[in-house]
Amino acid sequence: MASRRASNGRLEGDTANIGAPSVEDQINAIEMGRFQVMLIVIFALITISDGMEMVVVSLLYSALHTEWGLSKIEEGLLAGFIFIGFLVGNIVGGYLGDRWGRRKTLLLSGTVFVTAAAASAFSPDLITLCLLRMIVGLAVGCKLPVSVSIMIEFTPARLRGRLGLALAGIAFAVGEAFVCLVGIIIHQVDDSPDWWRTLLLCCCIPDVFGIPLAFRYIPESPHFLLTQGKNEEVEALLKEVAVTNTGSTDCLLQGGRVHHVKEEGDSTIDEWSLGQLFAPSLRSITIFVTTIWMVCSFAYYGHVFSYPIALAERYDMEIENQYFAVMLAGLAEIPGIFLGLLLIDGEGVGRRRSLIFFFLAACISSLIVPFCEDAVWFLIANMVLKTFINTPFCILYVFAAELFPTTHRATGIAFCSASSRIAGALSPVITAWSLTQSVALTYQMFAVAMGLGAAASMSFEFETSGCKLPEFADESYGNATLGRHPEERPLKSKATQL
Repeated sequence: MASRRASNGRLEGDTANIGAPSVEDQINAIEMGRFQVMLIVIFALITISDGMEMVVVSLLYSALHTEWGLSKIEEGLLAGFIFIGFLVGNIVGGYLGDRWGRRKTLLLSGTVFVTAAAASAFSPDLITLCLLRMIVGLAVGCKLPVSVSIMIEFTPARLRGRLGLALAGIAFAVGEAFVCLVGIIIHQVDDSPDWWRTLLLCCCIPDVFGIPLAFRYIPESPHFLLTQGKNEEVEALLKEVAVTNTGSTDCLLQGGRVHHVKEEGDSTIDEWSLGQLFAPSLRSITIFVTTIWMVCSFAYYGHVFSYPIALAERYDMEIENQYFAVMLAGLAEIPGIFLGLLLIDGEGVGRRRSLIFFFLAACISSLIVPFCEDAVWFLIANMVLKTFINTPFCILYVFAAELFPTTHRATGIAFCSASSRIAGALSPVITAWSLTQSVALTYQMFAVAMGLGAAASMSFEFETSGCKLPEFADESYGNATLGRHPEERPLKSKATQL
């Protein structure tokens, strides 16, 4: 870190660099516009796949049971293979995103996803299906960290929380609903035993459109370019964004120049290291985000996996009705997202208190659901639970992206998300076992997980709403310290008020 400070001293010696606005200052000056709307649409198409993946596997149970004699435990193992792919993909995607570039990683992983997902529709046996869906999980795991990083890094500070939450939350919900709707349609027109293969092919459609659009319209992140010393590219990119949003570059500060933090070719500045995630400046952040993500992953994916099976066992529900019920549960996530949008940037609330609220609400809901004996009330209770259980997952994408510095943002998100995939990989197997005992036990496990999430959020002392994005690891702790106790400070950071 000392070498970075020394190098910054040399940069400050350049009179052209003194007093120049930061990249974030320029993004705030450009404000929200057509460029950010375009990002949201394209990233929504690309991230829908994460919402689809576990739902499509859980809905294939009856077909695979009929064709291959698949048991519940074997379906849980199939889901486990997917989570192994998620885990590896998160780690690889985070590393590539911070070292190779966000855009290149996004395009590569999207191409792999479409190829593997389409190939899995022609699987001749369970082993082939497991391996190909594991590759699909790997590609999805690569896409998410870089998608969130680019979105957050191009968004004005006052809208980061809302846009990041909307992207992660609504895209996930639409992905779940898309799978169910396509499944219902396929069942109406195709009564052959191979209908599930058509469903897997249809799940490629959003990325078939999204990846070419990303290739054409998604640029590299200006924060990433800045930390690579590509200062001229940063300034040119910001001018393009300004013209896209406003029609001119007049909105840019000081003609569009930015404060340089590194010169191209200088390898002495904040060298990338996975171990830095556990250095004093980032350790508490890494442990907190990993813990929260693990409980979210266990409860969310456990519910996605177990809900259709619970409907079939408890009420002997037909497959089309299962699809409809799961689709309603997916759409039920959207009201929770809108409630989160109201809270996440609210003065005196912020990210941390929003997490606490939704965790406690999900914990209470999980305990109530098993007592709903009537099928309609059971469905409604699960919709309410899904509303609360999903939103902390989505808030955490925003919170983590703001806590980790640019040099480790994709890696930090990826590592913590990858760690949580272990819980996600275990959740289908554990819930498959718990369902053999009782439905009530399954929901009680969800309640315990949500309670742990609430406790961890209460113990974490930092808040990021209104704070500037840190560029390097040694800035991150100071940035988080500025956000301590949101109820005791103005919503905007000091840098924004100046």
